[in-house]
Amino acid sequence: AIPESYYVTVRHRNHLGAMTANAIALTSSCSALVDFTSPSLSLYKKATTDPEYTAYPTVDLGSVRALWGGNASPDRFVIYQGPNNDRTFIGSVVLTDAGNTEGLNNYMVTGYLRPDINLDGLVIFQGPGNDVNLLFNEIFTHPENVEKLNNFIIYQQLP
Repeated sequence: AIPESYYVTVRHRNHLGAMTANAIALTSSCSALVDFTSPSLSLYKKATTDPEYTAYPTVDLGSVRALWGGNASPDRFVIYQGPNNDRTFIGSVVLTDAGNTEGLNNYMVTGYLRPDINLDGLVIFQGPGNDVNLLFNEIFTHPENVEKLNNFIIYQQLP
């Protein structure tokens, strides 16, 4: 990278991305440490007038931050219920897998796949250790979902 100041972004296959609120000076060796787990790092948020604004670009887990998980489909939202929801995407991956010849809801798809929300190497729609429950918990416990709505949407805060 050219020694300059950059906005630093972190993404993961099934998490919403986050970006620094301020540009970080990087040297030719890119030696700057950007700790996205630190609550003291200022993060980018969309304008409060933007319908996709949230005050929580990441989730607080005690004294550290983490990216919002649950983004099973290739978009910029975490949705449990409603149009383009991640729950249906998880179900469709399970139900359409070539090995699921009986069309079972509790069939387990193995692999490094986007709908594997809990990162255990399995996509599970129904049954113990399923990915749908984790998705529900992300939505249900979001600090802005005060009414505990199933159709609450967590928006990614990237420009």
